[in-house]
Amino acid sequence: MPRLSQDDWLNEGLRVLAAEGADKLTIDVLTRRLGVTKGSFYHHFSHHQDFVQQLLLFLEQEGTLRIIQLTEMETSPHDKLVRLLELTTAEPPEFETLEIAFRGWALHYPPAREVQTRIDAERYAYTRQLCADLLGNIAQGERMARLLFTAYVGSRQVFPPLSFHALLELYAEIFRLYGIPTTQSEGI
Repeated sequence: MPRLSQDDWLNEGLRVLAAEGADKLTIDVLTRRLGVTKGSFYHHFSHHQDFVQQLLLFLEQEGTLRIIQLTEMETSPHDKLVRLLELTTAEPPEFETLEIAFRGWALHYPPAREVQTRIDAERYAYTRQLCADLLGNIAQGERMARLLFTAYVGSRQVFPPLSFHALLELYAEIFRLYGIPTTQSEGI
């Protein structure tokens, strides 16, 4: 029987959420998918609600804060923004529908809504600052950030969701609208 870490459980929780939805985030589904006993689950989490709370925090950390940290490794506002857009379109295939599933969960589950609201605020504020720094104009930066952020969220909400390649093309078009040079990397 494999020895799992807490991150293994949380990553599997994200896979379940993306593939099957929040109602399948049960101990039975998780243990069956991971091929372990409930004892392994309780080694890492005191109860199901503890798992859900940890999963929400993990999603915020991995889906937002880690991406911002990676983006900050770049030096110029342009390179940071390009890196941010590339990172948000580089999700593994099993997580491609995670944004959709999480937003759906947030509609019906107040703790998920609270985290989604915080994630959206963090993502938008960071993107707004990058755009303002890049354009040298706060008002224009805010509008550009709103376009980029809305394009990302909207691209995940249409059915079928836009491919990441199509989203990168949309980002490149937004860059062109603002007269910002693009690179050849990933269409941006």
